[in-house]
Amino acid sequence: MKICCENTFDVNLYNNIKDILNKLVKKWKIEKVVSIKELIIITELVEHLARNSNFLSKQEQILVEDTSIEIREILINLEEEI
Repeated sequence: MKICCENTFDVNLYNNIKDILNKLVKKWKIEKVVSIKELIIITELVEHLARNSNFLSKQEQILVEDTSIEIREILINLEEEI
C-alpha cells in the first residue's frame, strides 16, 4: 500500500515479506504442496509492485523491478524443485 498511497518503496517491509515468502517456500518444498491461497497473495504482490512503480523515482523503480525479479526467482526455484 505504501507504493500506491505514499509513492514510496519500503525496503524493510519488502525484506520482511521476502523472509515470509522464503519460509513459505521451505514449507511447500517439504510438504510438496503449494497453498493456492498463499500463492495468489504472492502473485498479487508481484503484480502490485509492477503496476504501481511508475509513480516512483527512477531509483525506487529500479528497486521495485529488482524486487519483482527476486520474488519471481524464488517462485521459479520452487517450481523446479516440486
